[in-house]
Amino acid sequence: TFVMGFSDILMLGIWQEDITVGIYGTVVKVASVSTMFLVVANTLVSPKIAVFYKNGKLHELRQLVKYSTIFMVSIATVFLLIFEFFGIYILNVFGPEFVDGELTLMIYAIGQFFVLATGPVAVVLMMTGKEKFHRNTVLFSLLLNIILNYLLIPKYGPIGAAIATSISLTLKNIIAANHVKQRFFTNKHNSQNIQREF
Repeated sequence: TFVMGFSDILMLGIWQEDITVGIYGTVVKVASVSTMFLVVANTLVSPKIAVFYKNGKLHELRQLVKYSTIFMVSIATVFLLIFEFFGIYILNVFGPEFVDGELTLMIYAIGQFFVLATGPVAVVLMMTGKEKFHRNTVLFSLLLNIILNYLLIPKYGPIGAAIATSISLTLKNIIAANHVKQRFFTNKHNSQNIQREF
């Protein structure tokens, strides 16, 4: 996760000028403001998820994940709309040259939307004994990000970097969300299998 946070900027610096990298770095920081809500939400729900899982309270766990996700979808939608419609004004605060990053911000914001909208899936995986699955999805996302950056940056510059990162983040979170859904929400027989884990 740490490496993925700067791999796109590092690779962009190989092919692009400093000013382009600077604008892209600002776009990343602006779009990533929304993730502070995910950090706060994860901090609040992770102990409860661990306790519910340990005590076999799967109904309570499902409810907590469900309502946390609904809340995060609402926050994610608000930020996506802000970035899509007012991104140019936000970037203009940093200087007129940063307005060139408007399209990059719009694309990058889509990836951040999925990071938020899938709710606390990473925490659910880590707190319910699926930390290896989470690790593998992060590694897959990192490798995909590096490959896509390598393919897209030389031709599309910062827009290519934003596309690469958005695709990587989106796939990682969709895979994680689908696993959580299959395990805790789709098949009621899974409850019996999970109970056997205790």
